[in-house]
Amino acid sequence: MKREDFLKCLTLAAPALAPEDEKIVAVFSSFCFDGENLTTHNDIIAANIPLETVFRGVVQGHLLYRFIKSCSGVEVDLIWEKENEELIVKCGAAKLRLPVIGIKEYPFEFPRLHGDLIREVNEYFFEGLELCSKIVVDKGLTSWMGGILFAFTKDLQLYSFGPSRDAICVYRLMGLGFKDEVKKKQITLPVSFCKTALEMYRKVGCEGAKFCVHNNYAMLYFSDNSAIFGKAIVAEHQPDTVEKVRSCLKEVKEMIPIQSTFRNALARASAVAVNGELCAITIVGGKLHMRTEVSGGSLRDFVALKSQHQDVDVLVDPKLLIRMLDRCTDMRITDNMTMFQDGKKFTYITANKQK
Repeated sequence: MKREDFLKCLTLAAPALAPEDEKIVAVFSSFCFDGENLTTHNDIIAANIPLETVFRGVVQGHLLYRFIKSCSGVEVDLIWEKENEELIVKCGAAKLRLPVIGIKEYPFEFPRLHGDLIREVNEYFFEGLELCSKIVVDKGLTSWMGGILFAFTKDLQLYSFGPSRDAICVYRLMGLGFKDEVKKKQITLPVSFCKTALEMYRKVGCEGAKFCVHNNYAMLYFSDNSAIFGKAIVAEHQPDTVEKVRSCLKEVKEMIPIQSTFRNALARASAVAVNGELCAITIVGGKLHMRTEVSGGSLRDFVALKSQHQDVDVLVDPKLLIRMLDRCTDMRITDNMTMFQDGKKFTYITANKQK
């Protein structure tokens, strides 16, 4: 097979390999070839990539992946040496020998498409995954903070939180919840599930893609038979974050358009705040003043607001704000938070500090 094609398959499956430095069951950091598919499973997420091979077996994943990335040959041959129970991977003049584990010893098989909720998804679903994933540090499932919260009612809302809870993303997907308006469900999926799903989406597209939730796991199936599986934390095992965020949203009654002059001023503040310095924002009588004190100097900026805004005097993190500024059209600053929005679809909230 072509090395380039083989490498693309390994790259899509690699995020579901357990870290190489973790001392766990060997198969959790292995590639499983069944003749039709390539599967990886680290006991948190699993990836399935369609790949036809004559070889069938399980081999060490990280070593094979590094080898194929380092090769420059055009073709890759997988040769099963039965007497030594080894796989010979040949690419150009190089050969890699890998011990083989039988497929029967592989502990995971992808479930069929079923669940409490099955919905076809479009590009907005993946946009939500992308935006919400940006602020999350991947901590697996050891903490509910290390994932994205899927809150199902008649709609689906995605929630994600920064590592110190200083930033929140909310993305609303109309009609992707339950048809029964009374029914509700909340699960948290690891951010690695969402990021791997995004890579599959970029390769395959979303036509025919289906997302399903069943008990304590979720799956996403693509039209080319690529799939991603993720274990979930169910609602009773995590704080009721949805209501807490909704209470924050209710504090803000009216948004104003984000002016280009404010975008530029915030970009300048972020550019000079290289050591995590905060920016002071004062709004009085429709005039927005910004002051950023840094080592060796200070930056002052001024924006004449074209819309009415209440007076505030707060400290903000300019680098935290600039992260989602280009994805939003409206804003509001309160004593406790700065909120950016893109219509009713996407909301980004950051915590303010009092002077």
